Amino acid sequence: NLRQLGLALNNFESAHQIYPPGSAPGTQFSWAATCLPFLEQAPLHDRFDFGSAWNSPHNYPSALIVLSAFRCPSSSKDYPGLTDYSGIAGTWLSTSPSLSGERNGMLFEPIPPTDGPVRVADVFDGLSHTIMVAESALLLEDQQGWWACGGNCISHDDGQVNNPDGHATEVASFHIGGANAVLADGAVIFLTNQ
Repeated sequence: NLRQLGLALNNFESAHQIYPPGSAPGTQFSWAATCLPFLEQAPLHDRFDFGSAWNSPHNYPSALIVLSAFRCPSSSKDYPGLTDYSGIAGTWLSTSPSLSGERNGMLFEPIPPTDGPVRVADVFDGLSHTIMVAESALLLEDQQGWWACGGNCISHDDGQVNNPDGHATEVASFHIGGANAVLADGAVIFLTNQ
């Protein structure tokens, strides 16, 4: 599934020369909803009104559809519209004056007028060194764990995986020993517990 999601994001970038926002300003549609045509889900994409909120009365029934691309086979989650994968928004820690909160990852919510869409040239660490999407097993329904909701973007601040003391918005899985992620170059990797 992560390979498929990585391909969808990179095909979106090839078509538009930008990566989708993690959360669309105003409507909070997620990167996942924006990429539906690249996941062979164009009819579902076309049912959404992207000018309204992702959970508006018109959009919400479509957002509750369970899609296998967003479900890890090892997951124990079971609710409509779930996702086991989250975009990496960037750090929520202020490590440098040049970083503006969470808006330094691959998939964040751009805050105009200062933040624009992410382009390949903006990925300073290189595509093969940058996590784009990772497993987020702890992110549940009451914490915006739906594939259509832009709130499903997480950080990887502490660099840990499956941290027993961690927060729901960290990389975590139900796998023994670590969690899967896809890099911006499309490679799927296994992040070991640290």
